[in-house]
Amino acid sequence: LYYTLVWIWERLVGSSEFDLRLLSLLLLAATIPIVYLLGCQLLSSTHGLLGAALFALSPTSLYYAHCARSYALYTLAASVVLLGLSRTLCRAASATNLCIYVGGGALCIYTHTSSVPLLGACNLLAVVHLAVWRRWHEVRNWLIANMVLAAGGAPEAIAMLMQVTAGYQA
Repeated sequence: LYYTLVWIWERLVGSSEFDLRLLSLLLLAATIPIVYLLGCQLLSSTHGLLGAALFALSPTSLYYAHCARSYALYTLAASVVLLGLSRTLCRAASATNLCIYVGGGALCIYTHTSSVPLLGACNLLAVVHLAVWRRWHEVRNWLIANMVLAAGGAPEAIAMLMQVTAGYQA
């Protein structure tokens, strides 16, 4: 997905080094309000503000803000996944919260292969949490949302599998 965005970005803005690095900066800048919302959801608005400030000023964020690589998009997508997960667990497995999770999960899957462990951990946490609190109808909704996510990510998974098996045959 990142390279498709870069292709579009080059046609809209340009292909200089500055232009390509600007895309990563904007993607990480878009992550800051999501980190704020995540902090507000889990703790308080003060903690959300502190978390957003720490994220914006962290050396890792600053480093990836000027790299012309997919890490900024993956950070944005993973933050959306965590926001959807936290809203589902703290509030309810509503259609809105599940759409946030599935949308972020789809971005993750199509951005980086390391999304599989992240989404697996989110699923384990959500199912255990919802089952412990006996929110059975929400477990069903969560599993349906993940089936939709898996179906949407299947083409990418098949493509990755084909690349891996082609590498072994060579």
